[in-house]
Amino acid sequence: MVNWLFGLPKAVQSVGVNFIEGSGIDAISTNYIYDDNVMINTHNRWIDFGTGFKSGFRFTFEKATIISEKGGMKVYRDGQDITPEYDRTSPYYNEIKAFCDAVKDDTPIPEKNTPEQSMNTIRLALAEIESCEKNGAIVTL
Repeated sequence: MVNWLFGLPKAVQSVGVNFIEGSGIDAISTNYIYDDNVMINTHNRWIDFGTGFKSGFRFTFEKATIISEKGGMKVYRDGQDITPEYDRTSPYYNEIKAFCDAVKDDTPIPEKNTPEQSMNTIRLALAEIESCEKNGAIVTL
């Protein structure tokens, strides 16, 4: 999501933890480093101990904050709480459906999910793994 919204960062710094032997990184925190004074941090984990899948985000911009949580989205600006209209189905469903429809109908892959963007996402994930393996060292992309 970071790559899609903000583009590929120039570097990452990640710390990961392995909870389940043999499973790889089970939880990771990453700082994404950009040239233009943008600060982005994510925390992800792949173990839930029965709590089920949840996702959310909080973006703070110059004039507004956007928060996604509990199946909804809020925009806070100038002391106002605004709830925009948007498709509340799973974002993963929409992404997979768009790709499958393009394959089925023999049409171009939607611009929102280009092969180059997929490649950059893989590059980003590999850089995060490398940073974890180097005890949180900054890894340039």
